[in-house]
Amino acid sequence: MKHFLHSFYGKISAVFMLLLLVLGCVQVSLTVQSCMSFMEEARHRVALPLAENIAREFEPHLADSIHHAEIKQSIHGMMLINPDIRIYLLSEDGEVLAAFCEPADMVKMWQIDIAPVHAYLVSPKDIPIRGDDPCFPDQQAIFTVAPVNYNQGENGYVYVLLQHDTNSSALDHYLVQASLKILLIFFAFVGIAGLIWFFLLTKRFNVMTEAVEAFEMGDMNRRINMSSRDEIGTLANAFDQMADTIVDNIEEMKEKDILRRNLIANISHDLRSPLTSIQGYLEMVLMKDDNLSAEKRQKLLKTIFKNTTQLSKLVGELFELSKLDARQTQPNPEPFQMEELAQDVLLKFNPRADELGVRLGCEFDEKLPRVYGDIGLIERALSNLIDNALHYTPKDGEVVITLAQEGERVTVTVSDTGMGIPEEDLPFVFDRFYRVEKSRTRAPEKAGAGLGLAITQKIIEAHNSVISVKSAVNKGTSFIFELPISA
Repeated sequence: MKHFLHSFYGKISAVFMLLLLVLGCVQVSLTVQSCMSFMEEARHRVALPLAENIAREFEPHLADSIHHAEIKQSIHGMMLINPDIRIYLLSEDGEVLAAFCEPADMVKMWQIDIAPVHAYLVSPKDIPIRGDDPCFPDQQAIFTVAPVNYNQGENGYVYVLLQHDTNSSALDHYLVQASLKILLIFFAFVGIAGLIWFFLLTKRFNVMTEAVEAFEMGDMNRRINMSSRDEIGTLANAFDQMADTIVDNIEEMKEKDILRRNLIANISHDLRSPLTSIQGYLEMVLMKDDNLSAEKRQKLLKTIFKNTTQLSKLVGELFELSKLDARQTQPNPEPFQMEELAQDVLLKFNPRADELGVRLGCEFDEKLPRVYGDIGLIERALSNLIDNALHYTPKDGEVVITLAQEGERVTVTVSDTGMGIPEEDLPFVFDRFYRVEKSRTRAPEKAGAGLGLAITQKIIEAHNSVISVKSAVNKGTSFIFELPISA
């Protein structure tokens, strides 16, 4: 019971039943009062001509003096028909001149307030009007009144009080009983319907609570899946969306943790290999310095230099990628001619291409508009793509930069006729340290750290663009991105 009262369903049910009880009591009270007022007004309207009729009966016995006996004789029949009246003869200023009620000594007050009498005579329709009761000074009763002459021309009033109906107590009792029955029926029907509705309403809260608790305990797949469109349904959908976001964030954190571990492993390997090579060759030079010929020493030093260059390149790429990740490197865009930049980059790679036997080329539309971007970063991205293409393109192959205007943008495509990328590797080519060839046994001068394409992707994304790749095994690979035309 204590748990029920502390529950949301218990609290809302208790408040609802209390409100029903209060409203029911108010309804019973208003119903009884309204019925009594209606009955009282009805009795008063029926009795409106009563005072005038009595006045006509009294006038013959009031001409010279008040003849009590004759008056009682004339009203005897009236009293038999309606015993719930008391008749008084009043002077013009409200003095009780005669009382016709049983017993006669009931009169306690011989002067009444005449203002209600005047109000009644001015507007007899404003009923019910209450006036003083000479027999009960502490009470007032509804009345009817009519003017009359007595004692040879003096003005007075026939004042008829309508006593409390003897059946009114029974009527009150009947009305109370009927109202209570209606209240009980209403209370039972509405109360039961309300409790059922509140139960169904709070049941959805219980479902939400169970789902939240299950999610808190580690059941990440738990969802509410509520289809209603009210506030509760909106709250449930908000929780489901929040849960999906949390799960996605957790998955992203797991992926980042895996990437972090792979990053550490790859960095450790790629740093350790050239460092081990450098250390070994240096030890050889130090230990056999006296026995080394000039040619042998020169060869060892060249190998050490190549490993040092590779190590420096790796550290530089890591530093560059970290700045791009942290957004410390922001583009400084300016208008420039993309075809000129492409030709400059190809010119830089011509010696290496000639050494590998690979042809370099650039194709572009005439009157190509200027593009808007950071010329230094775009040069770095193109250099990475050309370097990557040369690495995988065999002798007598071709690497081409194609520039074409498409609407308000210029499309840049770097294509090669190399070995291509297997379809299963395409989604991962921009991942850092990812290599299509899985072997780590390549010669140092041909080895790559697997950071060039990751750096290129970050540069293109910094220009609010996207780089994509298309490839076919043994046919070649194309990398495509777009730059906006300068205004």
